[in-house]
Amino acid sequence: MVSNRETPAPEPLVNILLARNHADRAILHEKVLHNHIPHLIASIFLLGGTGPQLSQGFQHESQENEPWSTTSLVTIESADALKPYLGNTSYQKSFIDFSDSELLRYKGDWKDLLSTYLTQGPTPLLSGLVGGFGHPLILLADAWELQSPVVAVEALALTAADWNDLHKILVFSMNRKPPANVQGAHKVIQKIAQDPRFTSLQLTGPGVQNTEAILSNPAAREAVMEYLFMLDVSSQKTVLSDLAEIAVLFECYGPKLGDLHVLLPVFGAEKDALMLIRCVWLLMILSYVTQQRPLLQGWIVEDFKIPEHTTWQDICSEVTSGAALQGKFLDPHFLRAVRNLKELGSGDEHREEFYLKAAMKLKTEWT
Repeated sequence: MVSNRETPAPEPLVNILLARNHADRAILHEKVLHNHIPHLIASIFLLGGTGPQLSQGFQHESQENEPWSTTSLVTIESADALKPYLGNTSYQKSFIDFSDSELLRYKGDWKDLLSTYLTQGPTPLLSGLVGGFGHPLILLADAWELQSPVVAVEALALTAADWNDLHKILVFSMNRKPPANVQGAHKVIQKIAQDPRFTSLQLTGPGVQNTEAILSNPAAREAVMEYLFMLDVSSQKTVLSDLAEIAVLFECYGPKLGDLHVLLPVFGAEKDALMLIRCVWLLMILSYVTQQRPLLQGWIVEDFKIPEHTTWQDICSEVTSGAALQGKFLDPHFLRAVRNLKELGSGDEHREEFYLKAAMKLKTEWT
């Protein structure tokens, strides 16, 4: 697992706060809500925040999370012993303790640990990054950008806790030849928008709570599988660009697309890269359908007015000024979205203005 990406070395306070969160706070609270402290700390740091802002963000977000229970329900001692508990969030402390002990066994080599558990053996866990609607994927990208063993261990444990049946769709997709009529992401999304198999679904309104309603409907589930295979992945550069633009247009703001940019160079094997792309694409399909398939209109972003010569420094000025953070700038979801838009824009100079406009639009409209 190798990446040529350059990120600033975390200041000591980043690692101190991440270690404190790891020791004191559960990765899930109420068994389903995710601990967003690593996302917030990583975002403040990578957007140019200061030590006092990092401490402020930590204190603010800590109020939202549960402390660890004192003991694990079971002691997991091997990869084989882990399998029966996958997807049971009641065992999250056991997953953390197991991952911590494995890191020790690997002599602190967290990259080798991740490689072993995510990509090797009879049951590689890479497909499980799709669980929790992609939260393990996001946490794994945080670990890589911060080069943090602590966050890497949490990403592995969260993959185990969030394990669900979506991984079966991904595993099945890897054992099936793609159809002859593969198409670009924009064309596939247009087909999804017009597909009557999604029209009869009884959705409760926009939101990922509708995922089960989609996948429990045989016709809709078959459509999801069909479109998962239909995406043309022959050019990573093209598919990443297309997926990022589509995510922005239906206000997903590319949170997992930025993570894909981070992780694809790490997982160099073709099958692993394909798994990651399909993981994000599957989540995008489900997001689009659960949002009730909105009409995607490029002018919504393209026509948004920003001052001439706007830079990412302007977008992130509330962070880089060093002043106390307020409102949305203490919201890990907002900061993570801005950070990922910056990641996408900085990596595509021909479309950077598009992502600058999307970020400024997000900043203006987020309440």
